Amino acid sequence: LFSWLNMEENSLWWKMDESAGLVRERVGHFAGDNPAPAPGFMCDWAWAGDQGLMLGDLCDSLLHTDPITHGAIINRGVSILNGARYKLANHHNGAIQHSTNDGATPDGDINDYQTGSGVFWRNILYTWKASNVFHPTLTSTTYRQIIRASANEASNSSDDSFDSLSNQLAALMAASAILG
Repeated sequence: LFSWLNMEENSLWWKMDESAGLVRERVGHFAGDNPAPAPGFMCDWAWAGDQGLMLGDLCDSLLHTDPITHGAIINRGVSILNGARYKLANHHNGAIQHSTNDGATPDGDINDYQTGSGVFWRNILYTWKASNVFHPTLTSTTYRQIIRASANEASNSSDDSFDSLSNQLAALMAASAILG
């Protein structure tokens, strides 16, 4: 995974600076030696759900790997949290959104991608409960504001579609656990 994330060309990692980045969407684009991009691939687009899934995976890796690798795993997780702060919470009152660009989704598949914030928050809750390594980032003033904004957006939403309710519940459950 780290080899894939650290590739010089066609990296799965969208590096923003030394402390922030996101996992790019359309992972299939990066597999093998296929020079053609996956349908709908956008190099500057990321799905919140992938960030959450990766954080959950990184948390699991901490439980099942040699402690010598933990520093790199923790740094990558914090980088994802920072990337989410920069690219997923910089608009809409600071709440986590389903993607880095609400106006476009790969192949126009808006319905599937609308679940991104819910997947993100379910995995944040999982990592919160499974390990305390990301607690300092998640309890920072900045992240507490993001969590609070996401919970406020969820509690004030009038959208009662299944996907929206699922996203709202995930944000509220994570906020309840982290903010107390």
